[in-house]
Amino acid sequence: MKSVEENLTRYAAYHRDRRNIATHFAGVPMIVFALILALATATFTVASMAFTVAAVVSLAACAYYLRQDLAFGLAMAVVLLAMCAAASEITARASTAGALGIALLVFLLPAGRQAAAAPLHRGARGPDRGAPRARQRAFGRQPRDALA
Repeated sequence: MKSVEENLTRYAAYHRDRRNIATHFAGVPMIVFALILALATATFTVASMAFTVAAVVSLAACAYYLRQDLAFGLAMAVVLLAMCAAASEITARASTAGALGIALLVFLLPAGRQAAAAPLHRGARGPDRGAPRARQRAFGRQPRDALA
């Protein structure tokens, strides 16, 4: 299993643009909350105690993060607990269809924002930088030859 530092370093290598960072700062928690809210609509009973699938998944995620890094795991436990509490409150006040509708809306907002901004991020980070060089090689010219 990779360490949390290795995972975060790899993730950071692909997310250096400020706009991308800002989008992820708000968008990733919204997507996680949307998933927790959707999972909170599914419940099951064990020994006359009701549990949500969201609680089980959150506990599993906390165990994973605690195994990776204690401080990060504790921070994730606090965040996931707060998300589970908010999801529980929403599912108690709304119908299942209403809660799933809210989850879908919360999920689509950052996903739509990311999809709309993706072309801007690609241009800023420059994965397409190799394209002009590839065209130059295809025509057998180097940049300095174009001026001669």
